Amino acid sequence: MTRRHVDRLGDLTPDEAAAVGLAARAIAAGLQALSDVRRVHTAVIGLHLPHFHQHVFPRYEWMSPEADWNALHELPDAPRGGDGEIAEFVDRLRPHLPRSLS
Repeated sequence: MTRRHVDRLGDLTPDEAAAVGLAARAIAAGLQALSDVRRVHTAVIGLHLPHFHQHVFPRYEWMSPEADWNALHELPDAPRGGDGEIAEFVDRLRPHLPRSLS
């Protein structure tokens, strides 16, 4: 998500677009380093919120190719955790992120 309000990807300045790409890459590298992801995907959908935001989500080794990309949370083997476990994972992810995100 950008600090400045924009509705669509094409509304970003070149510098904002570069920062979004670098942030997505850093998050992907962190996820790859910390878990058994096969791929990290991104999507800009923007159907419900008129503000640009980019989703970054993992595809784990154990996921079938037919698994719906946006339904990871519904899969029985999907990683889950309470507030403490999520905070711990974020703490481990933080060193992989650019300062602007951490």
